[in-house]
Amino acid sequence: MTQSLDLNKMGQEPITQMEMQEVEGGKFINLLALILSVGTAIVAYIKAQN
Repeated sequence: MTQSLDLNKMGQEPITQMEMQEVEGGKFINLLALILSVGTAIVAYIKAQN
Protein backbone atom coordinates (compact mmCIF):
# COMPACT_ATOMS: atom_id res chain seq x y z
CA MET A 1 0.00 0.00 0.00
CA THR A 2 2.81 2.42 0.87
CA GLN A 3 4.48 1.62 -2.48
CA SER A 4 1.47 2.83 -4.49
CA LEU A 5 1.36 6.02 -2.39
CA ASP A 6 5.07 6.56 -3.06
CA LEU A 7 4.48 6.11 -6.79
CA ASN A 8 1.80 8.80 -6.67
CA LYS A 9 4.25 11.17 -4.96
CA MET A 10 6.79 10.46 -7.71
CA GLY A 11 4.34 11.74 -10.34
CA GLN A 12 3.13 8.38 -11.60
CA GLU A 13 -0.53 9.23 -10.97
CA PRO A 14 -3.04 8.61 -13.77
CA ILE A 15 -2.99 11.05 -16.69
CA THR A 16 -5.43 13.91 -16.19
CA GLN A 17 -8.12 14.70 -18.75
CA MET A 18 -6.26 17.85 -19.83
CA GLU A 19 -3.02 15.98 -20.51
CA MET A 20 -4.96 13.35 -22.45
CA GLN A 21 -6.44 16.05 -24.70
CA GLU A 22 -2.98 17.57 -25.27
CA VAL A 23 -1.66 14.16 -26.37
CA GLU A 24 -4.61 13.67 -28.74
CA GLY A 25 -4.13 17.21 -30.09
CA GLY A 26 -0.45 16.55 -30.72
CA LYS A 27 -1.26 13.37 -32.64
CA PHE A 28 -3.83 15.26 -34.70
CA ILE A 29 -1.39 18.06 -35.56
CA ASN A 30 1.31 15.54 -36.53
CA LEU A 31 -1.17 13.71 -38.74
CA LEU A 32 -2.26 16.98 -40.36
CA ALA A 33 1.37 17.94 -41.03
CA LEU A 34 2.02 14.51 -42.55
CA ILE A 35 -1.03 14.79 -44.84
CA LEU A 36 0.00 18.30 -45.91
CA SER A 37 3.57 17.28 -46.70
CA VAL A 38 2.42 14.19 -48.63
CA GLY A 39 -0.11 16.32 -50.53
CA THR A 40 2.57 18.87 -51.39
CA ALA A 41 4.89 16.10 -52.60
CA ILE A 42 2.13 14.65 -54.81
CA VAL A 43 1.36 18.08 -56.32
CA ALA A 44 5.07 18.67 -56.99
CA TYR A 45 5.35 15.23 -58.60
CA ILE A 46 2.33 15.84 -60.86
CA LYS A 47 3.69 19.26 -61.90
CA ALA A 48 7.06 17.68 -62.70
CA GLN A 49 5.37 15.08 -64.94
CA ASN A 50 3.59 17.69 -67.09
